[in-house]
Amino acid sequence: ANGGEGTGEVPIPSDGMFTDTNSADPMPDGLMRLRRVLYAYSLYDNEVGYCQGMNFIAAMFLTFLSEEESFWLLVAVMNGE
Repeated sequence: ANGGEGTGEVPIPSDGMFTDTNSADPMPDGLMRLRRVLYAYSLYDNEVGYCQGMNFIAAMFLTFLSEEESFWLLVAVMNGE
């Protein structure tokens, strides 16, 4: 369920890398982690919010790091640090 207009949700595209095709769960754990990191960033930097392509960067971070570490690394990358 990607966010819709006027709902206050950030629309986040699905990513096949985070989808378990054998799961009955409509939102697998990896996708939920990605959604939480991107949503947290959109709250942290409301001027940028979410923009296309951030999911690829955050997904790569989540492959190797925890959600919190991924969030702070995304902050650093987005701020050019």
